[in-house]
Amino acid sequence: MTQRLSFTTYTPGMPVPLAPNPPTTPGVAMIPADPWTHSPDLHLRAADESGDVRACCSLWTRAASSLKGRTLGFIGHYFADSREASSSILATAVEELRRQRCDLAVGPIDGSTWRRYRFVTESSTSPAYFMEPTNPPEWPIWWEDAGFQPLAGYHSSLNSNTPVSKDQLELLAIGGNAAGLSLRVINLDRFEEELVAIYRLSCESFTDNFLYSPITWEEFRAMYLPIRSLVKAPSCCSPMILGVRESLRGSSWRSPTRTNCVPAKPAR
Repeated sequence: MTQRLSFTTYTPGMPVPLAPNPPTTPGVAMIPADPWTHSPDLHLRAADESGDVRACCSLWTRAASSLKGRTLGFIGHYFADSREASSSILATAVEELRRQRCDLAVGPIDGSTWRRYRFVTESSTSPAYFMEPTNPPEWPIWWEDAGFQPLAGYHSSLNSNTPVSKDQLELLAIGGNAAGLSLRVINLDRFEEELVAIYRLSCESFTDNFLYSPITWEEFRAMYLPIRSLVKAPSCCSPMILGVRESLRGSSWRSPTRTNCVPAKPAR
């Protein structure tokens, strides 16, 4: 049976109805109740004849990052409850990005790799890693059905046999010092000040990472300050913080490139 859908396009500042409930798949994060939190340029909703939202997404038509000289448009805040609804909302999104002179549609990415981005395409029965995204298994399939192809990918694995001793941490610190880095225990009593240091280091070291774009300190703080209660500091293997010595500023040192799994589709 064909589902008749109507589409609504919201521009910044327009009130948007509450986000649809996500599927019952455990761990699927609901899109923000206020999609303008992440400063998209447009928000799209597809509703059925009863007014129930069947699919939605937000668009970033002026993405801060580029790829091999191509103008990127990001699709994020994605939700769909059927293949048909997904196909319709993605086709509408691609057409809108084309009108905005984007020549490559990339998603799912909520405007920045600092936020929710990428699909999990394969997974074991183990729980998701802390702060890792989850999604219904059919979503990446629906994107490929809509003409998207994987742009980049990576995999994570679990090694439960990784005992860390104080001696090993001291050796790591010595190696870091030789490379011009300092390694110390994070001070949980000054957690917000430590976040400032982590934010500055992250902004500097991630600059050349795939699809990277910066975020403000205020957004970074709002993302990570709430996890303070989850950070523990056992005596033998305390959480560590890495610092770059002032003498290294301006050098070519960077953290390992962070890759993702983001489908892309030409918007031409």
